[in-house]
Amino acid sequence: MVSQIRRAAWDVNPGKILEYYEKNKADFVRKEQAKLRQITITQGAAEKPEEAAARAAAFADALRHPEKITATLERFKVTGKPITGTPTFADVAMRVSTDDYASKGGDAGWRDLEDLNEIVTAKLRAMKVGEVSDPLKFDVGSPPIYVIVSQEATRPKGFSDVNDPEVMVTIENKVRQINMNIAVKRWLEDLRAKHHVQAQPQ
Repeated sequence: MVSQIRRAAWDVNPGKILEYYEKNKADFVRKEQAKLRQITITQGAAEKPEEAAARAAAFADALRHPEKITATLERFKVTGKPITGTPTFADVAMRVSTDDYASKGGDAGWRDLEDLNEIVTAKLRAMKVGEVSDPLKFDVGSPPIYVIVSQEATRPKGFSDVNDPEVMVTIENKVRQINMNIAVKRWLEDLRAKHHVQAQPQ
């Protein structure tokens, strides 16, 4: 019986996914979003504030002109694996950035604009896809930090696409849970019916 319940639960097809999506569309409202990469630059121990600001500006400029990236990395004595081909934002992020996204090439993924810092949100709304920002200065302590962002794509407010991989996984899990609940309920009803019949006096 357990195997039958599992089979029923795993019976998720495109028709069921679309049906669930249409019935529960309000659950898939998407806020205005941007897919972005970022580089966070912090002041070095032996670096003066103006030197950190100049370093951040130099990297922002190099990111807008990729042919300058290699020379800029060398200028600031940044080490790492040799870069093959044209250097990218990701290459610089992995070598220079000090935030949690550095290991992913600065990839911060899709973010709801309303959840971001107001300065970052305003800058992203003013930028075109593919552009690189000037260093955004944040006085979150002493010394300040500088963040360079690049907007890779945007999504307006609306409904998430049913074919979006994240949406499909969410719906598949929901449909499987519904199928499981239905299968268990039917099994219990069958069990009760059989027990009731067996308990009848001869």
